[in-house]
Amino acid sequence: MCTTEQPGQSKKEQGRENGDSIHARPGRKVDESKATDRRRALARPFIVRVSGRFLAISFALANALSLLLGFTYQHMLLTRAVSDPDFWTQTLSEQPPSATDSTFLTDHNMPRPILPLGKKLPLSKYSSNHYTTDNILRKSTNTLLSSEWAEVDVGTDGTVSPNSDYTTSATNGDHEDYAPSGQHLLIDIEDVDTEFLDSEQHLAQAMVDLITLSGLTLLSYHCHALLPTGVSCVGVLLESHISFHTWPKSGVIALDLFTCGPKPLLPLVPTIQTLFAIPQVVIDGRPASPQPNIIWTHKKRGFRPKDNKFNADDIDLTQRMLGQRNFQKTTVAHVETDLQSIDILDVFDIRKTGLDVYYKSLSNDGSYESLHPEFYRPNRIVYLDNVVQSRRFGDAAYHEALVHPSLFLHPNPKRVAILGGGEGATLREILKHDTIEEVVMVEIDSGIVAVCKAHLPEWNFCGDIVGSTASCFDDPRAKVYFEDAISWFVSRYVDQEEIAVGNLFDVIIMDVLDPDSVVEFSDFVYRNNDLVAAFSIALGENGILVAQTGKESAYSDPPQEFSDQGQLSYFVKSLVHYKFESIQEYSESHGGFEAPWTFLVAMKNAKSRGGWLTTNEAEINLEIRKRIRPSNSGLPALLFFDGSTMMEYQFPSRVTEEQFCRSKLEACETGHGLNPEIPNIPHTAFEVKPSTVTNAGRGVFAKKHIPAGSYISMESSVLSMFVPPSTYRLLNSSASSLESLELPFWKCLMEGYVDGYGWDFNYFGSTAAVVDPGMFKFGINSCDGTCNTGSAFSKTEADIEPADLKALCRERKPPKEPFLERHFPFFGTYKALQDIEAGQEVLDNYIIFYAFEDVDELTRLCSGSEVGIVSQFEDEH
Repeated sequence: MCTTEQPGQSKKEQGRENGDSIHARPGRKVDESKATDRRRALARPFIVRVSGRFLAISFALANALSLLLGFTYQHMLLTRAVSDPDFWTQTLSEQPPSATDSTFLTDHNMPRPILPLGKKLPLSKYSSNHYTTDNILRKSTNTLLSSEWAEVDVGTDGTVSPNSDYTTSATNGDHEDYAPSGQHLLIDIEDVDTEFLDSEQHLAQAMVDLITLSGLTLLSYHCHALLPTGVSCVGVLLESHISFHTWPKSGVIALDLFTCGPKPLLPLVPTIQTLFAIPQVVIDGRPASPQPNIIWTHKKRGFRPKDNKFNADDIDLTQRMLGQRNFQKTTVAHVETDLQSIDILDVFDIRKTGLDVYYKSLSNDGSYESLHPEFYRPNRIVYLDNVVQSRRFGDAAYHEALVHPSLFLHPNPKRVAILGGGEGATLREILKHDTIEEVVMVEIDSGIVAVCKAHLPEWNFCGDIVGSTASCFDDPRAKVYFEDAISWFVSRYVDQEEIAVGNLFDVIIMDVLDPDSVVEFSDFVYRNNDLVAAFSIALGENGILVAQTGKESAYSDPPQEFSDQGQLSYFVKSLVHYKFESIQEYSESHGGFEAPWTFLVAMKNAKSRGGWLTTNEAEINLEIRKRIRPSNSGLPALLFFDGSTMMEYQFPSRVTEEQFCRSKLEACETGHGLNPEIPNIPHTAFEVKPSTVTNAGRGVFAKKHIPAGSYISMESSVLSMFVPPSTYRLLNSSASSLESLELPFWKCLMEGYVDGYGWDFNYFGSTAAVVDPGMFKFGINSCDGTCNTGSAFSKTEADIEPADLKALCRERKPPKEPFLERHFPFFGTYKALQDIEAGQEVLDNYIIFYAFEDVDELTRLCSGSEVGIVSQFEDEH
């Protein structure tokens, strides 16, 4: 049972008990006895008894009734929609609320959205709801309304009549594609004027102006002025939305703009900066310091049409730069030529260089920063079709690495060709060489040259080169063609009867896109046999081709032919096919890219390979002094390249070797260097005594048992004295001079040690020599094939045939041998071919050395008809 008691008396009833009556009128008496009885009756409590069953039934009936009403309405709505397909269209085409409708919250003090010229208001249905909150100072809504709504003629099939003046934007001739993808621009600005950030009118006006200037369509916007300060606004666009929030006391606004239309958003960044980055004002109307600072990011959103070749190159500009918040970016230029897009940005990495340091470098306060502003400049970066090309803080390292190794490899480069190179930096580096008589640059896009002249003057400045001009493009040695470089070479050199010597090049430099670019043009360049054939014909006898080949592979990557670098693998095979006899790879890590950048050098003459691998640091520095023109300023002409840098380029990297071995395991089956599992017998286990071989002098003997397969005195053999080709030539030249001066002792002393105790051999096309510094320089040739160390070749000087020599000494080494180049010193390490007992002489088979020179000389030495150099020297002195 539930009991409800009557409420207690009010103050008025208490007053009545004191003799007051609400029914009393002036001049009328009240019967006090009746009033008293009535008060007593009202004061008695009353009781209402309701059963639980009644309550349960009432509750159930109420719920059933509400469900029945809801179901009935839903059924009527669905039945109407099924029976009348135009139901929803008619609903959408109803007249929208007007600006005078009391339910439509329009603030006439706020700026109105403006319909872009040539566009019609699209069909849409406005819906809005507002939460009631005490934290909102003001709320304003403004919507794009048009009398054109009244002119819309919706047919019975729900479509807009062709005769109607109204059409959607898709039929206005714009043909804008609103795909399920878009662009997202996020902008944060600090040090903005406080009053501006707290005024929804000023902010809304800036938003309307931005949308108007951008050609987008603002359907409506909604602003809330918050307590105590701050404004939040959101604008609904035909293309998507714009929104922002402000923190006036902190001087900060955060804005984002998302569109699904085709119009690019990047050009709007300066406009947003002008409209929203309002500087703070101090006394006398002067702008405050610091000026507003803007940080922005640009991202691509959604799902684009899938393609077998996704444009991964878009990653460079869009993801690695525009999409990163830690880079403060300023667009220097955005140009669309007939062939490509060009973007140039000034970038600060705010993790490394703060803006306060940059502003200090612009001052005259005598600080280190102000005295050396060149260290604190923004990094200027160039992109072609969203692919990074070069950077201010990597320009010298990259272009010097591309040009100078190949030019110094050539003995006398006079005529050089460039494919691409529109920035002018490759041309700049070539013109520093005094031997150069002509540089032919073939660039397909004249637009890139014009843009780089205007915005990248450092890249193509030759005014500091003695004898050149301010612009490298104006140097009389430079000849620039604005043509397709591939067609230019193929048409001039392929299928031509005769090529004049004056039209041949010493060096050709490919400064075009790298082979791992997943675009069709990359296939056209690096899978083009006609182009490689043209290169082979266009280069002279000692001609050299160099190309930049993209970022270096990771150690975990598969071989090139089974990866996205398959085009490079094909290019190398094509170079081999068209008689390039040697191919080298090297990398440079200071070009400003996300990984070390690789380069490829292809040589028509195998002898050039010896120059690449054996030229020492001092020789390169000497050539630099001879060939490079001095600077007008007195500063170094080369900022990165020198002899030490060339030493880093000489041998391929460990990763390059590993990639090579994964695809050509048979070329690397000896392992990477020495095998630690094989025992080494130290030199203390051997001694020097008179040899047991007829006509020989001293020999090396084992003092204990030597197991077959063991290394022999590895600690001394790896320290062998290597005489590179240039030094070997100098020794022979000096010995000949001493002989002409009748100084035979010194002649024999100089050449006798190398020739008498060492071995000369063919080192990648040039003659070099090596001498063991330990006791094994006294090792002896067995002369009868009974050798127990060295080569397992069974033939000797007595029975070797020309066919055997051809098999032993390859007439032509493979053009690309990164494994051999990296581990060449280890191939001279002695091994025991069989068990060698204590007291037994250690004998070798010298045929492997003499196969490169004169086998008859070895025959004469073994027969005793000729005496060796050492014995001759000892007999004479």
